[in-house]
Amino acid sequence: MGTTWRVAAAITGRLVFVGAVTCYVLARVFAGTVSPAETLVYGGTAAFGLEFLTAAWRALWQRG
Repeated sequence: MGTTWRVAAAITGRLVFVGAVTCYVLARVFAGTVSPAETLVYGGTAAFGLEFLTAAWRALWQRG
């Protein structure tokens, strides 16, 4: 019972971290301050981040 809140806290921590990184990457791309190569890398990173956020959000609210 004591570890249940730790699992939720770990998921929440990852959710916040990946959300912050994804927002930063998208802001850099939309600001237009990156080269075409960086745009590809940042685009892939943002896609991964958005997918992770979707999965983590669902996992955060599942009852188990």
